[in-house]
Amino acid sequence: MTALRSRTPARVLVVPSPLNGASSVTPLVEALRARGVDAAVHVTEPEAGPQQQPGARAGEAPAAGPLEDDGRPTVLVGHSAAGASLPVLGAQLARVAGYVLVDAAAPRDGMTRLDLLRRDLPGDAVEALRAALGAGSHLPAWSDADLVDDVPDADQRAHVLAELRPRGREFFERPLEVPAAWPEAPVGFLRLSAVYEGSAAEAEARGWPVVRRDVGHFGPLVHPEAAAEDLLDLLGRLEVHPRPPVAIDDLAFDERGLVPAIVQQHDTGEVLMLAWMSAASLRETLARGETVFWSRSRGEAWHKGATSGNVQRVVALLADCDADAVLVRVDQRAAAGEPHGVACHTGARTCFHRPLDG
Repeated sequence: MTALRSRTPARVLVVPSPLNGASSVTPLVEALRARGVDAAVHVTEPEAGPQQQPGARAGEAPAAGPLEDDGRPTVLVGHSAAGASLPVLGAQLARVAGYVLVDAAAPRDGMTRLDLLRRDLPGDAVEALRAALGAGSHLPAWSDADLVDDVPDADQRAHVLAELRPRGREFFERPLEVPAAWPEAPVGFLRLSAVYEGSAAEAEARGWPVVRRDVGHFGPLVHPEAAAEDLLDLLGRLEVHPRPPVAIDDLAFDERGLVPAIVQQHDTGEVLMLAWMSAASLRETLARGETVFWSRSRGEAWHKGATSGNVQRVVALLADCDADAVLVRVDQRAAAGEPHGVACHTGARTCFHRPLDG
């Protein structure tokens, strides 16, 4: 679906793990672009590993690359270890529309990357990594056989291994910097592999929407179409719309000048009612910030809740793919003195409450 409200669509910057290269997320970016999204890869560090950089200490990661801020709202998507970089990147932007963690632990100020691994790996596994780093190892030290399950295609595996950036102890044990105000924008979590269930559960505990799809850690590379749809699903739940808006006059109104409007509670997904809207009632809805429909029986516009008090505050207006129906995501408000808002004239929460008998 595309945003109907007239506003600048958000651009999407996908940040690959600093342990991998751009090719690990490039197919996801291409899939987003095919869906009308202004998407790009943002690599935070040079393509070559730091052990190959003149003057760099072994295992030390270079500083994150600066972001170009063009003033538009931006969604930052961090895959794997890039999740730890999102707060610092967001602080460089004037308008962050949202964050999405893709198989990535949410960072906290002062924690290290080894600390973050404890959310998803057993303690003894983390201690084994710490010991290996202390002995001078650089991680990850993947082989072709290590990746064959998550990346079945041999050419894709070869690209991943060619861009691999093993890091040393300093990278994994350096305290992270997270601004006190982070997250200053809504956050979503896309869990691609069961290994990251701990981070997904923490995201849910923080009230962030979570989408689970068991396609493996390299889903943005191996299953980019599914990853793109899941990412857009999450952004919709965050009320962030990266695709170009649809003009009201471009909607496919029927012969009466109406389009069907499905009304949905924005935070639960509950379908509340089906009504009709005209171009004029759509414009009034946008102007009021509350739903205004067209009554086919009375031949006039009606402001939902004007009499009952059960108004609907509009969170988002969306057009479907054919632009011949709209979805109105609302916060259904209660009348004064009532315990909860209702959408139906019968007093039921939703108009859809009668079972169908075959």
